[in-house]
Amino acid sequence: GEMILRFVSPESITFFFKMMGDIYRYLAETACCFRSKTTYSEGEEVSGNIDSSLALAFYYLSSEVAKAHLAPSDPIRLGLALNFSVFYHQIMSSPARACEVAKNAFDEALYELPKKGTRAFKDSSLIMEILRDNLTKWTKSDEADEHSPHDEDHDVVNEDDDSKQRTGPVYNIPSGTAPR
Repeated sequence: GEMILRFVSPESITFFFKMMGDIYRYLAETACCFRSKTTYSEGEEVSGNIDSSLALAFYYLSSEVAKAHLAPSDPIRLGLALNFSVFYHQIMSSPARACEVAKNAFDEALYELPKKGTRAFKDSSLIMEILRDNLTKWTKSDEADEHSPHDEDHDVVNEDDDSKQRTGPVYNIPSGTAPR
C-alpha cells in the first residue's frame, strides 16, 4: 500500500478520495435505512446512514491530503471544499459547518489565485463563485429560517464536456481539473 502511494500524486489521491466521498454522498441522499452513529477524530458525531459516515470519512481524508499538499486555490482542493460543504449542508443538516468549510476555502484561495488567463485561474474562479453563491444563499436562508436542508445547493460534478453547463443544482467542473 505505502509503496503504491509513493508513485501517486497528491492531486490524484485527493481527487480519488473526493470522488469516493461524492459517491457515498449521493448514496446517502437516496438511502432510507440502516441508521447509525459514528464518531470521528475531531469528536464529530455522525447521525445517519452508513453512506453518510463513509462520505464524511472520504471527504475528511481528501481534505487532509489537500491541506498538506495542494495550494488553497488549486481547483481540486476548491472542488473538494465545495462538495464537502454541500455534504454538510444537505446530508448532515449542519449549515454552520457547511458555511465554515466554504468560507475557509474561499478566504484561503482568495490570496493565492493562479495567474490570470490560465486554465487553473478559470477553474478556481468558477468554483470560488459557486462557493460564494452557496454562502450567500445559506446565510440568507438561515437568517430567514426558511431553508430546507434539501434545497438545491451547488456542487461540482466532473465530466469530460465542460460545455454542458446545467441550470439545476449541479455545476460541471471542466475535465482539465482532474488529475492525469
